[in-house]
Amino acid sequence: MKLQAAILFAVSNAQRDGGRVRDKDVSADVSDAFADYFGEANNAFGDYNAGDAAAYDSFGDSYEAFGDLSFGDYAADYSSDVADDAGRPVEEVADDYDGKTTFEEVVNTNQVPDSVDQTTTGLLPRCFNGVGTDATTWYAAGSWTRCDGEIEACEIKVVRRAGTITQISSKCSNADSCVDNALNNFNPKQTAVGSTHYSLYRHQQCRPLHMNNVALTIGPREKQNDSTCFFCVEPCKNANPAALDAAALKAAQCVGFGTAGNSQPIAASALDIFSESSLGSVARVTGGNTVTLDGLTGNYYATVTQQLTRVTQSGTIVDDRLMSTIQQAQLKP
Repeated sequence: MKLQAAILFAVSNAQRDGGRVRDKDVSADVSDAFADYFGEANNAFGDYNAGDAAAYDSFGDSYEAFGDLSFGDYAADYSSDVADDAGRPVEEVADDYDGKTTFEEVVNTNQVPDSVDQTTTGLLPRCFNGVGTDATTWYAAGSWTRCDGEIEACEIKVVRRAGTITQISSKCSNADSCVDNALNNFNPKQTAVGSTHYSLYRHQQCRPLHMNNVALTIGPREKQNDSTCFFCVEPCKNANPAALDAAALKAAQCVGFGTAGNSQPIAASALDIFSESSLGSVARVTGGNTVTLDGLTGNYYATVTQQLTRVTQSGTIVDDRLMSTIQQAQLKP
């Protein structure tokens, strides 16, 4: 505040004494005001320039205020501590966790609840997981895998071009994710008036050439676009499907390869999941009732809500579950 007052006072005097004040006069008056206010205090650090080494002596020996403080041997001690801790076994620090668990070093010891070989009994269910360019290569490349956690469906994706299979891939899946993919088979689902098939065929991801006992008329250009269809089947409940032949795999409703390959998921049906003509012509039988095939929801590419019941110690549990029509036929023959 005193500095501001001094500056204003000098400028006011200059204006009063000479009327209009030139810039250099105001600058001189302001400089004088600084000098009057600070006196010699502005020289506390001496003449600050590179040629005046004494200017830096204003701090005196204050840099020695820290004395001989240094890091000393801290770095060496720290390195020693790290070296001692490196590679320390888990058992030596287990007490520090107050009973908290850590990952098992050998996880296989907890995967089987008994000493029985999984290849003969083991935990169920299983899916035949693999990728191939057709049924033959899929059978050869795949293997039966016990599904950990995702035990509600085996997802099978079939890609065709001009009606010919170009890829088959399969994996363990949970009910929701597999059904979500199956729901997209025929999206979008807009229909023309009076049509028995979805009218936006070219925009669908799954475009079968045979549906509802009718070979669909598709242009050559459209046939060259990939048709990707998802199917959900029940996991195999047999303990050792790799030892079964095709007939036994079908009886157990297991799609995959044992001593031979099986692509028929329903025990009492001739339906072949790798045959478009079969998918579009074999009658659906559910709960003893025949369901008429159509190109909308009454087919093996579609999904349906099925009520399932299960008896437990607490009573009967009822579950309305969305599943594929193939799974419905497997569960409700």
